[in-house]
Amino acid sequence: MDGYIKNLTSDVPVSRSIGKIFDRLVQCGATNITQTIEDKSITGITFTLEVKGKTVLFKLPSNSDKVRDILVNEIKLKKNHPQYENTVRTREEQARKTAWKILVDWIEAQLSLITLEQAKPEQVFLPYLYDAKRDITLFQMIDDNNFNIKLLE
Repeated sequence: MDGYIKNLTSDVPVSRSIGKIFDRLVQCGATNITQTIEDKSITGITFTLEVKGKTVLFKLPSNSDKVRDILVNEIKLKKNHPQYENTVRTREEQARKTAWKILVDWIEAQLSLITLEQAKPEQVFLPYLYDAKRDITLFQMIDDNNFNIKLLE
């Protein structure tokens, strides 16, 4: 899908975006906030919310790989060019900055809906409801099932 990518040139460090996400999640009532780390990079955040007396787990991914793919595909250098590898590394770091900043902005928009009582925290984070045993979110589960769901029978 072609289109606009918010924060594509963000210079906000990943650590600052993640700190802001933690702060905003706490404002939403989140507890037990943790980071998922792969290859020395933070790739996601999990947290719990109390919903109707139950502790519910959610997982927010950064999806920087998708941003990186777009940025790397824009490189006009050939793979054997001496600056190619350095340019790819730079694009990978930019992808992380962009992905995390987009997530900050999304969470802040959701927090506005929650503050205005137009939505509940569990409502806006519902696609990210996480089954840790199967390592899958609710959205992934529904998507894997080709959206073959029955809401009303």
